[in-house]
Amino acid sequence: MRATRTGGAPSTARRGNSGRRREQARPELRGPAAAACPRQTRGALARRRQRARALDAPEAGSVSLFTLGWMVVALLAIAVMVGATQVHLARVRLANLADELAVAALADALQVAYVEAQLSGGTIRLDDAALAGSVAERLAQHDPRAWVDDVDVIAVASQDDATVQVVLSRSVAPFVGSAEWLPGGTVTLTATGSARAS
Repeated sequence: MRATRTGGAPSTARRGNSGRRREQARPELRGPAAAACPRQTRGALARRRQRARALDAPEAGSVSLFTLGWMVVALLAIAVMVGATQVHLARVRLANLADELAVAALADALQVAYVEAQLSGGTIRLDDAALAGSVAERLAQHDPRAWVDDVDVIAVASQDDATVQVVLSRSVAPFVGSAEWLPGGTVTLTATGSARAS
């Protein structure tokens, strides 16, 4: 009888062959194919970012409109404050002019009234017509302040022969120098000045 060898060599060969088959079934990516994988990954990330931006786009648009609205409100508030400041300063200037005219008219009228009182032996009395004429003459003189030409005299009077009151009026258009081309957009200011003889 011949003895037959039984060993592990054939099984090892089979294992080796099966291992090679598995390696052949899963080939390694080399060359251009291996370089294409990172590019595909980057492309997928870029697409995801684009989708995220597309989802955030409406929200960004609403935020922009909200910001623009608040900017418009802030600009309107600033414009109102600037206009109110201009009107207030114009009224202060008009009141100062009324005081100047009242003092000048009282000085002129007192000179005439004093002379008349000395001649007649009576008391000093202020004439409203003379006071109004003095105010008109002062306004007709050249003044370096250009806005003085737009001033109107409302009333000039003296009730107790010692105090002179001058009421002036002027139309002011905020944000612009002249109101001729802006009908209905003006503010009428009135100021009263007074001067009293001591």
